[in-house]
Amino acid sequence: MRFLIISLVFVSVINVDANVGEKVRLVDDLFQNYHKAIEPVGPKDDPLNITHMLQIRRLVGYEDGILTLDVWETLSWEDKRLGWKPDAYSDLASLSLPTDMLWTPDVEQLFSANELLPKNTEHARRLQLFSDGTILYPTHNQIMNTYKCQENKEWVSCDLQFSPWTYDGTVINVINQDDVLNSDLLHPGKSSLHFVSASARRNVVTYACCPQPYVDVTYTVTFIKLPKSA
Repeated sequence: MRFLIISLVFVSVINVDANVGEKVRLVDDLFQNYHKAIEPVGPKDDPLNITHMLQIRRLVGYEDGILTLDVWETLSWEDKRLGWKPDAYSDLASLSLPTDMLWTPDVEQLFSANELLPKNTEHARRLQLFSDGTILYPTHNQIMNTYKCQENKEWVSCDLQFSPWTYDGTVINVINQDDVLNSDLLHPGKSSLHFVSASARRNVVTYACCPQPYVDVTYTVTFIKLPKSA
C-alpha cells in the first residue's frame, strides 16, 4: 500500500512537470516574434473589436454629485498572432499570463472623479489567453467614481463612460457586451438610494477638427431616492 501511494505521487509529479514543460514550449513559440507594442488588427484589417463588460457589485455612496461604485470590469478581444493548435501542445487550451507580456487596450473611464486611483488589483495583473487567440482581461474589484450625474428630488442618474485613450475608431472599435447590465450581485450597502436600472450604449462621435470617428461605451445607472427616516 505504501509503495502504491509513493508510485502515484511520483507519477503525479511527472505529469505536472510535463505540463509545465509544454507551457514553457508554447509560450516560447508564441512570443518568439511577438511585439506587444503593436496592436492586433481585426479581420481583413478592420478595426479591432474590444468587448467591454461591466458588472456593478455595490453602491458605495453618492455625495456632492459624485457616484461611487464597486464594479467588475472585463475586456475581451482577439489577437490572431497568439493562436495555437491545442493538440500540438498536449491539449493545452488556455494560458494564464501576466498582462505586461501582451498588448492590452488603453480603454479608460472618462469623467472619473478620482483619475489617480490605480486601475489594477492584484488579481487583475493576469489575463487569460485561449488557443483561438481570444484574450479575457478581468480588471475586477475596482472602486469607480463619476461626476457625470443628473438628479432631481426623486432620482439620480449617472453615466460611466469608457473609451480608448490613444486610439480612434479606425483602429479600435469598442462594443458593449450587454444592453442591460445584470444587477444580481448588486449590494445596496448603507445608502439612501435604491437601484432601478443600468443600461449600456455604444456611441460614435466625430469632431470638426478630425475626420476620424471616436468610439465609447456608456453605462447609465439610475437610482431612486429613498425617503429619509425621521
